[in-house]
Amino acid sequence: MSDQFGFDFGGDHVPAYAEQPEGTWLTPSHTAPELVAVFAKVDEVLARLPEAARPLFLAGVQSAREQHALMIERECPQLAGAFQLWRSNFDVADDELRAFLALCESRKGTKAAGIEYKVREFDGISGGIYVAGMCVEGAGSVVVHKWSDDNIGIDYKPHRDSLFLTSYRDNLRRIFEPCTTWAKAHSASKFAESGDGVASVPTFAINGREYVNTGGMSHGSYRCCNAWTFVAASEWTGPTFTYRTLIQAFDKGTVERGDKRGTLVRVRGQLCVIDGAALIYDDKATDRVMPVDEDEDHADHAIEFDEEEEAQC
Repeated sequence: MSDQFGFDFGGDHVPAYAEQPEGTWLTPSHTAPELVAVFAKVDEVLARLPEAARPLFLAGVQSAREQHALMIERECPQLAGAFQLWRSNFDVADDELRAFLALCESRKGTKAAGIEYKVREFDGISGGIYVAGMCVEGAGSVVVHKWSDDNIGIDYKPHRDSLFLTSYRDNLRRIFEPCTTWAKAHSASKFAESGDGVASVPTFAINGREYVNTGGMSHGSYRCCNAWTFVAASEWTGPTFTYRTLIQAFDKGTVERGDKRGTLVRVRGQLCVIDGAALIYDDKATDRVMPVDEDEDHADHAIEFDEEEEAQC
C-alpha cells in the first residue's frame, strides 16, 4: 500500500470486494434428520482421519449428540423445523489438543480429499486470539479458540464453519503505535449516529497513512483499536454502505459481521470509502487515555483516567 499524501491514495491498492450470497456469513440451521446424517458421517470417516484429529472429532460429535438429545428431551419447539444446536463446547486431554494444533499448523491453508485446515494467529480486535480449525466435508468442523494457555475453547460444528471463508481478518496487519496517537480519533459513536447518512470522521496517521478508528479494547497495559484505511469514493468499485445498510447486510449474512469495507465516510469534507483493516496496538501503555470522540478540529486533546478507572482506547 502506497503512502498517502492528502487524498492522493494512488490507484493500485483498491481490493477486489463484493457482497456474498445471502446467508453466507450466517450460522446454518439443520433439521433433526440432517444432524443425524452428519453424526453418522463422522462415524464413517473417523478411521480415515489423521490420527491427531480423531479424539477431537469423536469428542465433538459426542458433545453434539448429547446437546441434540437434551433439546429433544426438553421438547424445544424449534425442533419441528431447521434449528441450531446449542453450543457443543468440550474438553480433551492436553496432549490430544497439542497434537491437533500441530496438525493444523503443518497443513494450514490446504484442502485435499474433502479435508481443509486453517489457522488464524490474530483473530479479532484483541490481537491475541489464536484460532485453528479442521473441516471434513459432510462431517462438520472442529475449531479451537485460544485466548491464553489456560483459556481455550473447542467447538464442534455440524457444518463448514465460517472460519474457512475468506475474511477481512485473515492476515490482519498488526501495527504498534502508542495509544496517544489513535485514542483521540475514536469514532464509533459517529457511525452509530449516522443512520442512513454518511459519518464525518476524524483520522490519525502512522507513517504517512491515515486510518479511521472505529473502536477497540483495553486490558492492563494493552490497548488496541480496529483501524480502517480508506480511498476516495471515486476510486471504489465495490458495494457501498451507510451504517444502517451495513447492519442490514450483517443480518442478511452477505457481509461478515464487523467488516466495514465499503462503508461511506467523510474525511475533511471529502466522500471516501473504507477499504481495508488493520489492528493498531500498544502493549506498553502506562497512562490512562480517554478516547475523545469529537470533530477533528476539537480532537487534539486527551483525558487521563484515575488508576482505578477502566480504559477504553
